[in-house]
Amino acid sequence: MDTQGFLKAHRLSSKKDIEQLIAQGNSVNEFPLRFLWSSSSHNSFDIQIAVSIPKKRFAHAVDRNLLKRRIRESFRKQYMRIDSSALVRIQLLVVYVDNIQHDFITIDDKMHKALQKIIQKIQ
Repeated sequence: MDTQGFLKAHRLSSKKDIEQLIAQGNSVNEFPLRFLWSSSSHNSFDIQIAVSIPKKRFAHAVDRNLLKRRIRESFRKQYMRIDSSALVRIQLLVVYVDNIQHDFITIDDKMHKALQKIIQKIQ
């Protein structure tokens, strides 16, 4: 299994799971990103992620797609660094909350900080 890519197993695409995250999930803010997350015990370490860029903030699909690519790439890079010793399943919804586009370095830094906070809260 290729652990370098952004795998289909990493995508959170179930509408039911996403709605449950919005209703009952925990929250971590690292401006310009907001993370809604939940965790449950599982037989292996697993993270699933969904990305939301509001159309209200970025009217053009090109801009939303660029930000989604940056966030997914940042997650892919950070996923390799996460300590996967815990047998837990984490579901993440990442919402972009700013009105301007930030560069990849900023997004990557905020992704790293937020994932560290989430892992600390789980352990």
